[in-house]
Order: sequence, then structure tokens, then C-alpha cells
Amino acid sequence: MDNNVQINDDALVSGESIISLYKGLPESLQDIVGTLLNKRGISNLKQGNWYKLNAFVSIIEEIDSIFGSQTIYEIGKEVLNTALIADPVKNLVQAFDKYQITYNMNHRNSECIFFVMESNTKKKRIQVSILNPYPFHINRGLLTSLARKYPPKKGKIPEVTLDEAKSVFPKGIYNITW
Repeated sequence: MDNNVQINDDALVSGESIISLYKGLPESLQDIVGTLLNKRGISNLKQGNWYKLNAFVSIIEEIDSIFGSQTIYEIGKEVLNTALIADPVKNLVQAFDKYQITYNMNHRNSECIFFVMESNTKKKRIQVSILNPYPFHINRGLLTSLARKYPPKKGKIPEVTLDEAKSVFPKGIYNITW
């Protein structure tokens, strides 16, 4: 995917976020990703270090082109396991409130605009909008992880879908239903 989004040359991403990339891949693919990281000047990954966001996003795009959007989705689902997370939350609404804070904790000089467009428990649907430089399916994976960790209704497994008709990169519209 060629996102054509201008990313500030000074934009950085946390080592924790990049490490989550590894956790979203089977071990058999980690050598390939390691080669891509080295090719883009990202090596000696460590939590607490900062790396060029341009390089990281281009690696994700290359993984998407080689392995497909399902792999990118799985990587997105792993982000919560390793990335710096804002204060603990108790429910999905609080998790959404913390999303932008969490993005800012894991990025420097990069903007993310996130907001809940609609929350309707009668329709069993929440619609959110995310604008950031990442491919849609990594965001869908992250939202899936949040929705499953903090389900809107106990005993129901939420599903997250990209509303392709309303999404124009870099702004994705996502529906969470249960």
C-alpha cells in the first residue's frame, strides 16, 4: 500500500511498538522482518529507545504487500501486549478515551486523531474514526484487541470491521458490533 501520507522526518516510534511487530508474526517470519528492519536502519531494538516512524511504517507496508492484510491485522492485535499503555481502564469507552494518549506515549512528533462517532447500545454498535499514518488493518487489529479486552457486553465477542465505503486513507472508519 502506498499511503502517500507525509510523515514528519522527526517523527519517532517507541521500541515497544516495533517489538509488537515481532510478536504479531510467526517465528518463521521474524528473520524476514529483521532483514527489513536492518535494511531501513532499525537495529538493536530495545524497549525505551526511539526509532524513525517513516522507516517503521514503510516496513509495515512492505509486510502488508508480501504477506497480506491479515498479517497486519494480527500485528495490530499484539500492540496491547507490549506497547506503553495509558493508565489502566475498566471498560471500552475508557479504553477509547485513552487511545490517543496511548498513541502519544508511543510516538513523538506524529499526530493521531481518534474519536467515537457513534455509540449506540440498542443497535449494539460503536463507530470510531482513526486518522494516523498506519495501514487500516493494523488499526483494526488494535481496535479488535481493545474491544475483546473490554467487551461492551459481557459474554459477547465484539467484531471490528473497516467501513471501506467511508474510509479514505489515512482516515479509517471502524464499526464495532456485538
